[in-house]
Amino acid sequence: MIEIRNITGLLLAGGRGSRVGGQDKGLLEIDGKSLAEQQTEWLSNQLSECFISANRNIEFYSSLGYSVLMDPQQNFSGPLIGVLKALEQCQTDWLFILPIDVPRLPVNLISELAQHVSGQGKGYYLATNVREHYLTMLISKNALPQLIKFCSGENSRVRDFLQMINAQSIDLGIAEARFANLNSPGDF
Repeated sequence: MIEIRNITGLLLAGGRGSRVGGQDKGLLEIDGKSLAEQQTEWLSNQLSECFISANRNIEFYSSLGYSVLMDPQQNFSGPLIGVLKALEQCQTDWLFILPIDVPRLPVNLISELAQHVSGQGKGYYLATNVREHYLTMLISKNALPQLIKFCSGENSRVRDFLQMINAQSIDLGIAEARFANLNSPGDF
């Protein structure tokens, strides 16, 4: 079991938004509130320390009260670069990663996940009886050297990195529908 106080959160909001016409998904609204506001509230209700990985609209993301981490080349290098930047700055042993476009996860997810992992591995990602959700993960700061090496290569697939560190899938019995991504303008 991992203690909640030993986990920092990371909201991944640095994508191109290509499925929503190039818009920044974090600024799109659901029920009168931006997705970024909803997701940072979700994280802050469970964790005391959080980062936001973003590559545009930095002033907006900074206004949410958390440190904003940007990709070094500003070329939308993929989510693992955001994870790398957060692990480098993280003061806890663990980092929980939340994609910006998955707003329906249970409010106690992080504590549930922390109770179901041994803390001996370097990474854990969520799964359902339907599929794996690689970007909703808990990763150890001990995985940082491997992540640095992985990100310096050509491969940027999250699944391949998780396999490299022997990450384990965790099924908490969460319905697949709770992991639904908001990927089109109609989803908002």
